[in-house]
Amino acid sequence: MKINTALPTDSPEIIRMVKMQYGDLNPNRKLYDKEYLFDAIKNGIYKFYICRNDFDEVVGIVCAKNNEMFPGCVEGCTLIVSPEYRGQGLAKELMRVMKSDIFQNSYMNVLIYNAITLDTISQKIEAADGFIPTGILLNRFKYDQETENLKNMDIPLRRHHLVMVKPIDKKITENIFVPHELESIVYDVYKKIGVKFYENKSEKSYRQLFDYPEHNYADFIGFLPDDSQMRESVNVWLNMNSGDCPALYEEAKKRGFVFSGIQPLSDKGEFLIMHRSGRFKEALHEAKTIPEFNYLKEVLIGGN
Repeated sequence: MKINTALPTDSPEIIRMVKMQYGDLNPNRKLYDKEYLFDAIKNGIYKFYICRNDFDEVVGIVCAKNNEMFPGCVEGCTLIVSPEYRGQGLAKELMRVMKSDIFQNSYMNVLIYNAITLDTISQKIEAADGFIPTGILLNRFKYDQETENLKNMDIPLRRHHLVMVKPIDKKITENIFVPHELESIVYDVYKKIGVKFYENKSEKSYRQLFDYPEHNYADFIGFLPDDSQMRESVNVWLNMNSGDCPALYEEAKKRGFVFSGIQPLSDKGEFLIMHRSGRFKEALHEAKTIPEFNYLKEVLIGGN
């Protein structure tokens, strides 16, 4: 069997593998769009690695992409192996080839893998290779592409992703401002990923944030109406490199948001992940996760 970088013309085979694994339920609807995938592979937005058997059939895939929201981070995703080839080390080999290519040809701080929590297969593979869970993205749904609305509210369509990271280059972060009640867990996360940070203290109150006209925090808070007015499920990220982070954290808590992890080592900063379930339950218990996540699970969203 051979593993090679996918060509744009391989997009139908990639879609076939996605459908084999997830049916029509993968939250990333772009993975079902042949024209989009063709252009994304051609233009380097997605870089797929595919494995073909001796009959030239695609039996395994994995994707690497630059994380648009967090520059300096490469995201690994869509690790799929055909059922008849599982248990033979193919998933590990796909990940090895992808990571070797990234390490040799990219200047990045960290490799991210947002592992789907329908099962723990990919989580176990990444943990064995040194990836550390640092948070969870809850309540992602299947969308209707034409209407841009939730296709339906059935619970089986809800998906959660475990954020797992492996530092590549960055070993010391800039000064960060940590909300007081999160100091212990933030310390634990950075210790586990082997990264040092320097903590500063901020005495700013939420009201003082509006004393600086160049910071339009009114827009940010306008995005966070109180929980009685907000029915949708939302994940937001607060930059800990800003001295305003502790005050924004407290205000977001008042509006129904809870801490759900850390997104570290972006070129833009170190981020707290916060979640509000809206009319949906957090349902952390629905997510299948590996034991390595327990140190965080105990403090996330009340550990329920």
